[in-house]
Amino acid sequence: MQTLDKQFHEDHKGSGFVFLEEEDCTLYGDGAVMTGRGIESVMRVPPANAFERARAVRDFRTVSLRIATKRFTNLADQVQAALSAADKSGDPPPDSSVVIPKLRELRRAVDTARSGLEKAEAECLALEPPMAKRQRENREKNRIARKAFSRELRKALKE
Repeated sequence: MQTLDKQFHEDHKGSGFVFLEEEDCTLYGDGAVMTGRGIESVMRVPPANAFERARAVRDFRTVSLRIATKRFTNLADQVQAALSAADKSGDPPPDSSVVIPKLRELRRAVDTARSGLEKAEAECLALEPPMAKRQRENREKNRIARKAFSRELRKALKE
């Protein structure tokens, strides 16, 4: 007999999922979230509100891109370190028939994750409520104004 957390995972994993070990939390591509495991797990189905669901999906895509990028960067760094060590010791370089295809695979995963995030962000913008849109536009306007003020201030301080 399956426990509720395992059944929840089975129901939502088809949309993709990422496990965040530090938070003991699983994010699903459909916007569902599960924290904890077993009897202590808390499961949240995808939000009914389309905008909130789009934000949850965007959060999933953001984390997916961060993880894919970290995997690619970690392997690239390891390969660079191995190559550097081989240069110093005179040993042969890492096996390119293994390393290069894996780097390409991880690069494709980053590109796919980035594309998924871009789509999720576009979906959020398309569903954004008018009030949230005004708030976002005001934050952007204020950010631009602060940047312009900082440039003017630096210029005035140099005079």
